[in-house]
Amino acid sequence: MSGTSSCSSATTPTVEGDELRDGEFDHDETPESLAATREKKGSNLKLPKEIGATAGTKSARVTANMGLTLMQKGADDAVVEEIKRSEDKSKPLKKLKLEDLPFVDKKDNEIWARLICALIDWAGTTTDPFGTNEHPEVSSRLQELWDLLFGHNKVDITKCPAIKKVATDQLNEWRSMLGKNAMKILERELKKAEYRVDTNARIKYVQDRLPQKIEGQKCVPFIYADHQSLKGSWLAPMLLELLATHARHCGTSFQAFGKPAGALGVCAAAVHRTLFLYKDGDSAKEAAKEVKRAGLPSQPTRKVSFDSAWGSVAMQYSLQTAQLPDKKWDQIVDGMWKLVGEDSLAHRVHVASDDDSMDVRDAIPLSDDNEENS
Repeated sequence: MSGTSSCSSATTPTVEGDELRDGEFDHDETPESLAATREKKGSNLKLPKEIGATAGTKSARVTANMGLTLMQKGADDAVVEEIKRSEDKSKPLKKLKLEDLPFVDKKDNEIWARLICALIDWAGTTTDPFGTNEHPEVSSRLQELWDLLFGHNKVDITKCPAIKKVATDQLNEWRSMLGKNAMKILERELKKAEYRVDTNARIKYVQDRLPQKIEGQKCVPFIYADHQSLKGSWLAPMLLELLATHARHCGTSFQAFGKPAGALGVCAAAVHRTLFLYKDGDSAKEAAKEVKRAGLPSQPTRKVSFDSAWGSVAMQYSLQTAQLPDKKWDQIVDGMWKLVGEDSLAHRVHVASDDDSMDVRDAIPLSDDNEENS
């Protein structure tokens, strides 16, 4: 067959019927031999075992990854693909939320809130309150509280990461809440007539209370009821009001795990940080936001956020408060309730700092035995 005729039949086929079915190369064999060959081959073409095994293995692997199961049904062994829900319901840890907790009853949300109140109370008794998320006892405490409160729903929390994740998120919010409330308390104070329009008066108010050296001795005036005479340690109204917000978050679980030494330490760190931000008379945090909004070059905002940078400071205060005698704790708790009202209870890794102003070790007396009525 010439090249011309070959191209013509390829581009414009004109054959029909049996001629098309036989095909161009069928003419090399007789009709009888072709019929015999086709009858021998039949219509059920089989793959070599090696290919069949490979294809089957690959198919099974692909459908398994898709959460699908292949099933044979019917007399003709037809393959039917049945969709199944994947058993893997896991979510990235950071995306786990309240809705992922293994609740079985409508009241479980209320019970969970009580569990968090108790967990916050426990966190407030530790001397490393910023490290409670990875505290060696946090998992066992959670398990104890779950077993106690969720008697109708037994769960091994090690097999349900959502429980610890959501609970420690609540601890993060607890610390953040204390930091925000400290800002609100100071801002409310600085809005008083004698400070509102007088920047120098605001600066003096703050500087008088920040940690400082007096007669060569380091002290922390803001923890005292009287910051000038340094009388009434740990009875400063701002501290007591902030501690009361912690007590409200604990609800009726307040002091169930012991003295809130860590909570008072976080409160002290929160006040310290707030005073630090206002040392120039206005909020350094708000000033940084204004600079950012204006698109101007900004200075590093180290120590602005109430995060792990203040964790070491909170621990320093907590180690001090943990050593306070029972008499002093009675004064602190009584003073707190007198300030805010006891009925309000019904409502319900560290970064080291090279800034000496953040080091409060050995700056606070452990006892007020030499103070009159304090």
